[in-house]
Amino acid sequence: MAFLSDIQESMKARRRTEAVEKIRHAIEKKSPLKTHWLMLAKMSLGLREVTLATECVDIMRQQTQRTVTSDIQRAGIYAEAGYLQRALATAEPLTLQQPDNPSIMHLCGTARAQLGDFSLADRYLRKVVGLAPHLGISWLTLASFTDFSEDIELFQELLDVADKYSEDDPINWMHYHYALGKALTDRERLEDAVKAYEKGAKLMAQQSKYKAAFDKRFVTDLQTYFSKQGMKAVPESRVKYNRAIAILGLPRSGTTLLGQILSNHSAVVGAGETGAFGQACAHLSPQDTMNFPAFMGRHGDAQAGIDMITETYQALTDVRYPGSGYVVDKSLNLNRLFGIWAKAVPQGKAIYIRRKPEHIAWSCYKTAFRGGADWSWSKESIQTYIENEISLLTHWEKCFPDRILTISYEDLVTKTNNVMNRVYEHIGLEPEKSSYSPKGSRNPVLTSSLGQVSADVNDESIKRAKAAEPIFNTVF
Repeated sequence: MAFLSDIQESMKARRRTEAVEKIRHAIEKKSPLKTHWLMLAKMSLGLREVTLATECVDIMRQQTQRTVTSDIQRAGIYAEAGYLQRALATAEPLTLQQPDNPSIMHLCGTARAQLGDFSLADRYLRKVVGLAPHLGISWLTLASFTDFSEDIELFQELLDVADKYSEDDPINWMHYHYALGKALTDRERLEDAVKAYEKGAKLMAQQSKYKAAFDKRFVTDLQTYFSKQGMKAVPESRVKYNRAIAILGLPRSGTTLLGQILSNHSAVVGAGETGAFGQACAHLSPQDTMNFPAFMGRHGDAQAGIDMITETYQALTDVRYPGSGYVVDKSLNLNRLFGIWAKAVPQGKAIYIRRKPEHIAWSCYKTAFRGGADWSWSKESIQTYIENEISLLTHWEKCFPDRILTISYEDLVTKTNNVMNRVYEHIGLEPEKSSYSPKGSRNPVLTSSLGQVSADVNDESIKRAKAAEPIFNTVF
């Protein structure tokens, strides 16, 4: 359809505002797109316009005959938009109509797990792997919150379904291997676990677009152009937006745990990988992002340019997290975009959480990231990526010593109260009784840490990493 192609062209050309206005216009007119509203909803999600995405599928429901498939599609959009309760309200009644439909059960199980309702999630996902044992993603989600050292029966079931997979279905086969690796790790069969993770990674490594030399050069150039002198060319935003708290750090370094703890404070309305700031900077090419000061120097009105970035960031964040409370943004791309973020949110504070690099490497090695982590499919690229990020984060620490508080993961899980007191002092909040633990948080967890951040803070992950050191010290 020409209309959809037109929007795709706007997105490819980094004309985000144009693409959003075209989608809004279609919604206002309720254009007769019928089933094509689903594609428009997916485009809206790509733009982080979650309200537009849900409006698209709601109009699709009005314009098409309602079926179980269309309800699953609509619930899937709600879930991707972060409206998990709305997704469940749509999908769970379908489990009564079609109790043997794996797609329905997987959607409900995943949403329940993200909400921390592991009992119901377990029930749904066990049903899925019984009905469709070849669905590796269902095994992986189930494995993320299952302790296979105790559940021997499920571990045996996982072993028994290996012959259901084929290299002709690399995504499910990859997910199966990561689920198996998690189970073997739980059972302290670390050498076998490494082999499972390695098989899963090899299935995806051939599709990786990560270029280590390019990434190294990009990070080096970022530090060169975002010098203290270079950043003087970028004005601070005049938009008074002070809801954002940034969490900086590498994947698997404790960013989700810190976000969940903060989300239990009454002044914080949510925490997550919003992706909102990346969209606010979507008009920037990689070269413009890397040398943003020079880009702003060429801009006809640098002040208006930085103000627009802040306004877009605020609008996207406010839609996802309405209200006046703080929003903890732990989007992975904030590491790379922090120089711009600091100018766009001049009152904003950040927390950088460090962890032992070798423990991060091991944790990344055994994680099947949802997307955008091509660097994670080989040991060499994991090492390069970690070195680059640490170098960049150290640079930001030097540039913004008053804006960034640095803490360690090891201290966070062993000296929680002391560390969180420093965090709350840094961001200007009074600690509360409930704000020292992630337990009881109503904030959904959409990362691979969902099985690890629902209980009281503990140092089990440190103990597991130390136990694995003889293994991963030979791997890395």
